Amino acid sequence: IEEGDALTKGQPVGQIDTAELSLQKIHLDNQIVNLRASLPDVGLQIGTLKEKKNVAEKEYLRVDRLVQSGAADRKKLDQIEDELALVDRQIAAALSSLHRETAAILAQIEALEMQRDITTHRIQECAIVNPEKGRVALQFAKRHGFTASGHPLYKLIDTGEMTLHSWFPGELLPQLSIGGEVKVAIDHPDGKMKYHVGKICHIAEKPEFTPSQVQTRQNRALLFYHVKIIVTNDGTIKPGMPAEIYLLNLSPEE
Repeated sequence: IEEGDALTKGQPVGQIDTAELSLQKIHLDNQIVNLRASLPDVGLQIGTLKEKKNVAEKEYLRVDRLVQSGAADRKKLDQIEDELALVDRQIAAALSSLHRETAAILAQIEALEMQRDITTHRIQECAIVNPEKGRVALQFAKRHGFTASGHPLYKLIDTGEMTLHSWFPGELLPQLSIGGEVKVAIDHPDGKMKYHVGKICHIAEKPEFTPSQVQTRQNRALLFYHVKIIVTNDGTIKPGMPAEIYLLNLSPEE
């Protein structure tokens, strides 16, 4: 950005170095990938035991038919039943172990994903965006330059609405009110005055001696009241410009 640039709200204006955070995020991504690859395949590891159980069940049915026909001893059937019970216990133990292992790995993945989300958020926060619509009045930091944390990068002014600082003598105070309108005149390039409507937004509670920037033909020892007036800017009003103010219920001669 440069001095004089008009900026919109949310417009990107800079970027904080994210090299270290980006490397940290890559490292976390790699850790998560490796942990996911280490998750146990329950079906594969239990498959052998289930196949063993299927074989034992088929053998049980075959021997049972032989026992029913008197061609086999009951003792053989009891042995197969014991073998089936053992396989069931082995499957249950294996499933319990695999579930614990899986839960532990998933917990590690969840913790790393949370760290990654935090890192991603910090990277996003490194993008510097303009907070409000306005124009750059002063630039404190230069392109590709470095600045300390907390230091301003530029001064932004809202040129859509300008605040006119004025001072009124006490005898005009009764004719002023918060929200009241006045006529504001500024110099125009063609040598004429350009008129705007302003709205009073502040009237000082206490008077003060006439400030040096106020041009008046009256005695400078008079007390004046500080009045702020909001003027909608059509692009012709610049900061620091002098202006004349006319009360709407008074003629310019007054």
